Amino acid sequence: MVWKIRDDYIFGNMFSSSGKINLESEWTFSIIEKLFDKVVHENSLTAANYIIFGHSAGAQFVQRMLLFKPDARIKTAIAANAGFYTLPRSGIGFPYGLGISELKPAMLGSAFSKKLILLLGTADNDPNHKYLKNTPEAIAQGAHRFERGHHFFDTAKSKAEDLGMDFQWELKAVKGVGHNKLRMSESASEVIAEQS
Repeated sequence: MVWKIRDDYIFGNMFSSSGKINLESEWTFSIIEKLFDKVVHENSLTAANYIIFGHSAGAQFVQRMLLFKPDARIKTAIAANAGFYTLPRSGIGFPYGLGISELKPAMLGSAFSKKLILLLGTADNDPNHKYLKNTPEAIAQGAHRFERGHHFFDTAKSKAEDLGMDFQWELKAVKGVGHNKLRMSESASEVIAEQS
């Protein structure tokens, strides 16, 4: 696979262009933790954790961060309308599954026990959307973002049940909303207000 700069973002810069796993300190996921420390320090805050939200490519970043950096101090992660997901299955190559990553199924417990709110716009159901990845691996997750979100959630829930792990993830449908970052952000702000 040829990596692009955008991939370093949505895939967390976990792998080099040659496919070698980068040091965790080089992952873009690790930057979030450093930013959190900086904000807390510079503003003399006492916060021990944070809420993170992402829409579309940002949702891909958030769901992968939750899986691959489960020790992050995330109180609640909100992922809205991702184009496709990294499924918690080792038999599928990354970025569609755990693939050759160092994350093993037994290590998923930390990720499953964190609060993830999966926000899905019910009208984000266009299989021909110009920004929707339509590789065979992505299509295997569903025809469009709404289906793919359900598939991801159901796969994770089933995996947690199979492994006897606590599962704190939730799926919330946002009625009548398509691939609209503003409207999904408004829904996310309501979820954040509930968490505060």
